[in-house]
Amino acid sequence: MRPLSPQQTDPFSAETLSPRWKTLPHPKFHQRMHVIVLNAVLLVGICSTFTRAQTSTSPAPDKSTLITTLRATYEGLKSNELTAAATHFVLPPDFKSEMLKELISKREISAAGIDRLEAEATFGTAVELFGTKRAKSFAERANVDVGKCYGFNFITPESDAEVIAFWDGSCFKLIRLDDVGKLAPGTKGSLSGDTHSTVGDEERQKQEIMATLPSLEAAVNANPKDVTAKSKYAMALYQVGNLPAAWNQLREARAIDSQHAGITRGLGALMRAFEGAGLFNVGVPSETIESLLGKPDEVVDLGTANRWVYVFYGVDFENGRLHEVIDLRGATEALFLPTEILSIDLDGRGWTCGVRNKSAGRSTALYYVPGESVAQWTEQIEINRLLDQAKAGTMTEIKDKLVAELKVRHAELEHQVIAEDESSIIIAFVFPAQTGFEKRHQLLRIMKGPQDLHRISYTVKLDEPTTEMQKKWLAIFEAAKLLPVKND
Repeated sequence: MRPLSPQQTDPFSAETLSPRWKTLPHPKFHQRMHVIVLNAVLLVGICSTFTRAQTSTSPAPDKSTLITTLRATYEGLKSNELTAAATHFVLPPDFKSEMLKELISKREISAAGIDRLEAEATFGTAVELFGTKRAKSFAERANVDVGKCYGFNFITPESDAEVIAFWDGSCFKLIRLDDVGKLAPGTKGSLSGDTHSTVGDEERQKQEIMATLPSLEAAVNANPKDVTAKSKYAMALYQVGNLPAAWNQLREARAIDSQHAGITRGLGALMRAFEGAGLFNVGVPSETIESLLGKPDEVVDLGTANRWVYVFYGVDFENGRLHEVIDLRGATEALFLPTEILSIDLDGRGWTCGVRNKSAGRSTALYYVPGESVAQWTEQIEINRLLDQAKAGTMTEIKDKLVAELKVRHAELEHQVIAEDESSIIIAFVFPAQTGFEKRHQLLRIMKGPQDLHRISYTVKLDEPTTEMQKKWLAIFEAAKLLPVKND
């Protein structure tokens, strides 16, 4: 679980790269980042009763609100209530609502397409999804503020569906609606969104996609500079599980068009897929990484370690084994130089760091008991440092933002505040089971440092934790503290 994900800056802007982005310091501090003494037990601090999270009565510019707008638009078009449908668009004064009649017949929108966006597409700002230049062009045509535009840019083998909508403070108004009706229902995974299946027989779907591979490969071979062909081939390879081949296609595509938003998101999705499959675990040999990602664009000597650079990712090694993966876009030296560390005593079961990564404004470390890993686990500890977020608001405001963001993906989320003061809050969550997602309980503590927020969570996949389990983990979390970093 990674709540409170930071908003990313425009991934194509040169300003997002640190002037010394390839040679940012090696995170040696991570060796002592978490003082793990191992002698109690971790609990899911879930109380025996929960108060259901209250939903806000005011709409927000989030994924669920935009999906609701799209459904209302589709229903108006389908029932020929064109005037009602037109209220969901930013339209010029002389526009006649009858002009919307062909949106369904031209497959610009459909119920199945909206379902697919809801299940798989990533919601974001127009600038994040389309790049600054393209997002501004759409906003300027509609005479709206690009900073208030959001949407989806969902790339699949059958369609590149695009939605951009302006948030007027109370509702969304569509300014771009393209090819949503051409999305085939239920295809597993997307390089521009999440990777869970929405319907049906996955094996049948996989066989159907595999049957398309020869023609997609032929299209790439016929025109090696065709970024769209490479993107579609990469998508199909990804969907059948050939992650290295998909990575290679997108890496080549980005060398042709470094400003292509879909390609950039696709590379990010593949890096997450590699990590989720346990292929980027701490300690993996460098030979394994080379077999997955190919030869690096550059190798940087960091003194005690080295960094392999792939596009905008750095893979750091110590003694020939993976130490962590860094998204270099927006990474600064501050990301590697904490002013305090989180100290917590665990339960003596030999928890070890399985995954360690960094991105702009955030560092993450995932811990597992022996025999478990990011690819297969029942218990997980996650530790985050969020840069410059200590002044993001009161603990209550930070909690409210977190809950709102989590409920975009988990509408039935339950939560309860266990303890709170000016510099710390402990929250218990219950994440109900849903398609492709097991029920889980989580205890989370957020702590304020002088500048940064520090978070530790314990998550367990379990129907109900025992009372003893809850008490033990709550005691462990209450005893956690921040210690100042001593300069060597």
